[in-house]
Amino acid sequence: MRSSPMPRDPLITQYEQWVYPEPIVDLDAYVAAGGRDYADPSRLRWKIWPHGAVPAGLRILVAGCGANQAAILARANPAASVLGIDLSGQAIAHHERLKKAHKLHNLELLQVAVEDVGTLGREFDYIVTTGVLHHLADPAAGLEALRQVLAPQGAISVMLYGRHRRAGVYMVQEALRRLGAERTPEGVALARDVVAHLPEWHAARQYVAVAPDLGYDAGIVDAFLNARDRAYTVPEIMDLAVAAGLRFQSWLDGLHYSPSAVFPADAAIHDHIHALPRVEQWHIVDLLGQVTGVHRFLLCHAERLLVGEVDEDGFLLSPDARLLAGVIDADAVPIRHPDLVLTEEHDSACMQREWHTLRLNGAALAAFSQVDGSCSFRLILDAFADQASRDYVMAVFTYLAECDHIHFAYPRTT
Repeated sequence: MRSSPMPRDPLITQYEQWVYPEPIVDLDAYVAAGGRDYADPSRLRWKIWPHGAVPAGLRILVAGCGANQAAILARANPAASVLGIDLSGQAIAHHERLKKAHKLHNLELLQVAVEDVGTLGREFDYIVTTGVLHHLADPAAGLEALRQVLAPQGAISVMLYGRHRRAGVYMVQEALRRLGAERTPEGVALARDVVAHLPEWHAARQYVAVAPDLGYDAGIVDAFLNARDRAYTVPEIMDLAVAAGLRFQSWLDGLHYSPSAVFPADAAIHDHIHALPRVEQWHIVDLLGQVTGVHRFLLCHAERLLVGEVDEDGFLLSPDARLLAGVIDADAVPIRHPDLVLTEEHDSACMQREWHTLRLNGAALAAFSQVDGSCSFRLILDAFADQASRDYVMAVFTYLAECDHIHFAYPRTT
C-alpha cells in the first residue's frame, strides 16, 4: 500500500508566500539610515566576550536568516565568515541578490532547517537566531541542535517573543481564526481592518503602536495570521536554556530588566525587589514594566569559562552584581554602550539611551568622562582621594552597569 506524502508544514508555506521581514533593496542605504542588527558582534563584542578573546576568523551562523539578516551581519563583519540558513527559498534567493549587489564574499547561504544544522558537520563561534525558535514545533529541539554546533567558547544570541506585552496580539489572532481569516490577500485585508478598529483600551493597541513591521502585508501575516508561534516569560526562558543544556549568560540589553531603570527611585517596590533572586527581579520587571515585547539574550555552554563567580542560583555574576559585591577586577575597563548618547550642558550632562535618561554632574560626570575604552576602573577610582567620592562613583557605575549603559572589558586570563 502506497503511503500518502506528509503534508507540508504551513509555516514554510507562509514564509514562501509572505517573505519576511520586508526585503531590503540597498544595504548601504539601510545602514546610512541607522539600520543595524541588535546582535551584531562588531557592536557588542565586550558583552559577548568580556575577556576580549574574539575568535580569530569569527564563524557566524544566522539560523533562520529571513530576507536580510545574514547579509546585514556579513556587511558589518567583513573579517568574519557568515552562514545564513533558512527554509524559505524566497528568503535565500533575496539574500543571494544582496550578496551579489554588495559583493559580500564572506557570506554563504543554504536552504536548511534549524533542526538539521548538525548535518552540515560544522562549528560556529557565534550563532544568531532572531524570531525563529518560537515558530518551531519544538523550540527546545531547535535550540539543542544549535548547542551541538556551538564552539566551546561561543555564544548564541536568541530573540523570542515576550508573552506579556503580546497578550493582545494573541487575542486578535484567536478572533481572526474564529472569523475564518486565512493567509490570503482577503485575510490580510480583514486583519488590517480589525486592527484599525480596535477600541483604544484593547491590549493589542500598545503593541500596534510600536511594532515596526505592520506597514506591509507580510508583517500583518507574521503578527496576526501566523501559522505557529508562542511567547515566553522570563522563567520559561531559563527553563528552555536548561532543557537545551545551555547556560543563560546575560540579557543582550539589561536595561529592559533593570528595576533601577524601570521604576522611579522613590517607588516602594525597591524596598522589596532587590532582595529577590535575579530571575525573580527580571520576571517582576517584565510583568510590571512591559518595556519590550521581545526577549533578547545570550546563551553559552554550561562549562564555558567566563568572567566572575557564579551566584547561589547558578547564574554568572553580572558586572553590576560584581560591583556591589566589591569583587570586580579593578583592572577591568568600562566601555560605553555604542548607542549611548551624552549631551553636555554647562556643568552637567544628560545621558540617554532608548527611553532611559540620566543626568550626571560633579564626581559622577568627572568619572564617566574617563570612560574612553582604555582607562581602567582602578584609574577612574584613583582620581578621587576621599572615600565618600569613591563610594559615590562606585554606586553610579553599579547603576550604569545594571542598566547596561556600560560593559566591562576584563583582563585576559591564561
